[in-house]
This record gives sequence, structure tokens and C-alpha cells, in this order.
Amino acid sequence: MRITKTIFVATLFFILGAVSRAADGETVLAPWFPRNLPDGVQFSGAVGARFRISTLVKEVIINPGSAFDFEVDIQAVGKVLVPPGELDFATMFGGDTTFKVEVLPGLTQAGANRWRYFCRLWPLKEGKLVIPEIPFAYINPDIPWFKNQLMLDFSGLIEVEVLQRQIFPVALRGPEVVFDIDGLRKTPWMNSVKGFGFTEFIWMFFTPPFIGIAIWSVVKYRTSIELLNAKGRASWVLENLTSLKHKTDLLQIQGVFELMQEYFHCSFGLSGVVTSAEIVNGLFAKFFNQDETERFAKFFSRIETLKFNPDLSNKDCDIVGQAIVWIRILEVRR
Repeated sequence: MRITKTIFVATLFFILGAVSRAADGETVLAPWFPRNLPDGVQFSGAVGARFRISTLVKEVIINPGSAFDFEVDIQAVGKVLVPPGELDFATMFGGDTTFKVEVLPGLTQAGANRWRYFCRLWPLKEGKLVIPEIPFAYINPDIPWFKNQLMLDFSGLIEVEVLQRQIFPVALRGPEVVFDIDGLRKTPWMNSVKGFGFTEFIWMFFTPPFIGIAIWSVVKYRTSIELLNAKGRASWVLENLTSLKHKTDLLQIQGVFELMQEYFHCSFGLSGVVTSAEIVNGLFAKFFNQDETERFAKFFSRIETLKFNPDLSNKDCDIVGQAIVWIRILEVRR
């Protein structure tokens, strides 16, 4: 009799609990939907024990007018009931006046517990820019309280630098020469009956001063072109660096190292082999600040490591592209 009464009370308690939860709209059969979702945060659709979000860019120094790829990496830690859906990059950066988003369809890569999303960002400003934190909202079903199941994880901030466009000033003020107007009026060709016509204009170019200026200009131009295209100069180095992009990793590392040494010797008058240790100690302090010096030294140290350790992988670093960027920066500032 006592056992029957106990079973009856337990059954009644279970039925009342189910009715109470149904009244609140929180039945276990209801679809997953987040409670207390903050304003401006998108629900990813993911349901699982724990997720981590991180962001990545391959280049932190951007040329003016160029874009760069932006990656969002989401990894699950523990069981996954529902995987995350597609990220809406257009809405994510919709109110941002710093970047314009170009969605790259079909580039989402998913693994067993990892999802990667890509888009392309076009900077709308110059100087140092910050890509803000990206929130990732998901539901953790292991938490027994429905109102506390919504979880948020944030990526870190990323700083990039967009180089400024170079503006070459043009002097608007002429030479400080006082012209003798009365003397010019007394010249025969200024007071001829026909005036200064087309014939006089043509013959003016056959006078000795104009011929001398023309010869000097041609010689100067040819000398400048030969100097510009000489071995070790920036244009020669950049042209040869571009040709390395389709070579093997080993040839790329060897070529970048040798070309940058040629550039240092010819453009800066340095002798011997330039090393990352010399760069850290301020070899280019005239052109770089402390942060840029450390980044350039780190990049050059990477080249040295790969050169003397060819078995190491170079897949995560665009050595040729970074070398081109650094040489262009040096050319602008030197």
C-alpha cells in the first residue's frame, strides 16, 4: 500500500512539473533558442558544451587601395549537438565605417569540430586600424537552467596598418626674377610686324641654349633609367621577387635572402651579410620605429631560419609577399 502511494505521488509530481514547464514555453522538445540574447549579437545556431572563436589575418601592413583576407576560426571543445551556421559578415561589419566587406562564397571549410569562415576586408581609412572583437553566441545544454544556457565567447582585437598614399608637393611659386618689361618690349622679335608667330616659335628650339638643354635631358634620363634598373636597385629587386612567386619554397627562401642582401648593399651601401641581429640593434632605425624594427627583424629571422633549415614548413607565411612590402616601405621612407 505504501509503495503504491509513493508511486502515485511521484507520478503526480512529474505531471505537474511537465505542465509547469510547458506553461513557461520551455519544454525539452522545444527547438533550441537563446534566452537573454544581447542587442546586436547574432545567435550562431550552435549547441554544444563549449566553443572557442579566434580571428586571423595574414598581413598586418596593407598597401593603399588593397584588400586583405579575414578569417574566423571556431573550434568545439566537447560534444556538439548542433553545429554553427554561416556567419553573416555583411551584418557583422554593417555599421563599421573602417572596413568594407566583400563576402567570399564557398570558402567556408568545416571539419569534425572546427569551422572556418572567410571574407575580404577593404580598408576605408589610412593609418593604424583595429578589427573589433567578434562575439560568438551559442547554447550550452549541460547547464540545467534554461535562462542561463546562453554562452558568449569573444575573439581578440587585431591591429593592421594601412600605408599612407605618397603625395609629392609641386612648387607653385616661380623663381624670384625681376623681369625688365621695357627691355623686352625693345627686342626686335617682340615688335615685329607679324609678332611672335609659329615660325619664330619653331626656330627658338634650334637656338644653342635649347639644344644644350635637350641633349642634357636625354643623357640625364638615360642615366637615371640605367641607375634605376641596375642590379640591386629597388625596381630590379622587386621584379626578381615577383618572379619567385611560382618557384618552390626552397628556391623562394634562397632567392629572397640573396635579393634582399643585394638590395641592402646597393641601396644602403652596406657591406657583408646583413643579419636579423643587426636589424634588431637599430641598423634601420632611421626608417623604422621600435615596433616596425622588431617586426622587420622577426621577418628576416624567419628567412634565416628557413634558409638554414630547409626541412621546416613555409606554408603559413608568404615570404615573397612580405619581402615586397618591406622593400616598398623602405623605398618610401629612405
